[in-house]
Amino acid sequence: MIYLSKMELDLLDRTNQSLLSDVYRLHRSIMGGFKTYPPEKLGRVLFRLEPERRERFANLLVQSLREPDWNHLPRHSVQVETKYYNPQFRKGELLTFRLRANPVVTRNKKRYGLIRESDQRQWLLRKKIGADWQIQNIIDEGRIIGKREEKSLEFKSVRYEGYLIVSDPEKLIRSCLEGIGPAKGFGFGLLSLARMQ
Repeated sequence: MIYLSKMELDLLDRTNQSLLSDVYRLHRSIMGGFKTYPPEKLGRVLFRLEPERRERFANLLVQSLREPDWNHLPRHSVQVETKYYNPQFRKGELLTFRLRANPVVTRNKKRYGLIRESDQRQWLLRKKIGADWQIQNIIDEGRIIGKREEKSLEFKSVRYEGYLIVSDPEKLIRSCLEGIGPAKGFGFGLLSLARMQ
């Protein structure tokens, strides 16, 4: 049901440096893996740059409903592993989660990033995803920037970690597929879940 690609990007490569410095460039590169699909049949593509790094390598996760083709990426500086999995959850199950989100408030039809941790927490708790949030860490990652044609892009980035208790397994699967919050095309909204060890 879901394809998950794990990419390891060499930070010494100038192309990778350029991608990671501009979220719109990164978005376009990722969408290049799905150019054979018509937009109406592609479904949601989500991605997240992970905070963990190994020496000079950055890690990127990409989740999609369609199988990607990463042949356009340079093999000397990007290593990719793609797996297919079918998520299944049980009511009452305890799962760990990680989410990078763009928590915002809308005023006068304009979005503003939430600054206070209490507001960031309440923003996530209001998201009804078929599970009860148990938030342990809220990490303010600052701004994510990019440029689309002549328009500057700027997003507030917050990483949430903790665990959740499944209340509605089917709704939780839909939430995972659709993503959480705004700016899903720019590295936000990918909800990663794992069973408690």
